[in-house]
Amino acid sequence: MVTSNITNNTTDYTRLKSVMAERPHDKVSDRYNFIPTVQVINLLEKHGWYVSSARETNAREGRQGFQKHMLRFRQKGDVGRTLLMDELIPEILMANAHDTSAAFLLMSAFERCWCTNQCTVADSTIASHKILHKGYQDEQILEAIYHIVEDTPKVIESVERFKAIPLTNEEQGIFGESAIEILNPLSKDGEELFEKYDKETSINRLMKPKRKQDVEKNLWNTYNIVQEKFLKGDRFMVDKDAITNYYDVEMGKKWAKAKKTKQVKSIDKDIRLNKALWTLTEAMANLKGA
Repeated sequence: MVTSNITNNTTDYTRLKSVMAERPHDKVSDRYNFIPTVQVINLLEKHGWYVSSARETNAREGRQGFQKHMLRFRQKGDVGRTLLMDELIPEILMANAHDTSAAFLLMSAFERCWCTNQCTVADSTIASHKILHKGYQDEQILEAIYHIVEDTPKVIESVERFKAIPLTNEEQGIFGESAIEILNPLSKDGEELFEKYDKETSINRLMKPKRKQDVEKNLWNTYNIVQEKFLKGDRFMVDKDAITNYYDVEMGKKWAKAKKTKQVKSIDKDIRLNKALWTLTEAMANLKGA
């Protein structure tokens, strides 16, 4: 994966070949309607949205320069500026590809201060918009942006709702177990996974905050702790054998080395995990009756 970092103004997305593609992949059908990603970037810039980050997936030889890519857009005043404490910056996420593997996909997103969590909102809060290359018109993009911006206050309302919901240790454990099963869908009930890994210890490691700002046990902090560890990778899955290697089980649960999960580099997995975690958080809020 290649990532383009935020500059003082806008991201230098021009070094990503898939973003700058001037034609589709050679193997696409004659009926494929090629729409340059740059055309849409220019359209968004005309309406005040600028690229704040950009990445493309790794691709096999022959598909390089045409693979799936993802860009995040912010309003001009938000690009490159220092975020305030616990501030949320509304973003528009756009994914595309030039090898027929993806249409234009636009959805609501945001970035959270102090952990640079790049989050994506589930369709249950704000609908995502899929725009096919065939029959494409600029007006379709503008309409999608209009609806995303119009519904952005719903995201802020959801965040404030999550912050106001306290969780007990048991409720955090339920959230963590459900989240791990999303990350590792080995079986419908998750039993295969926890035959190998110690459930209690793994969940406790997952729920341990990485920074003091997330110590308070509420639903918003719980979501952010899990989201960051899932997307960036972390050590929380503890093998049962690693625990029994210690002469004392409690010592093993405390000190046993955990398996490091990998950083999520796949754009599809990034979007899927983000949406699933947001949906899980909404479900927990509903169960709490908030």
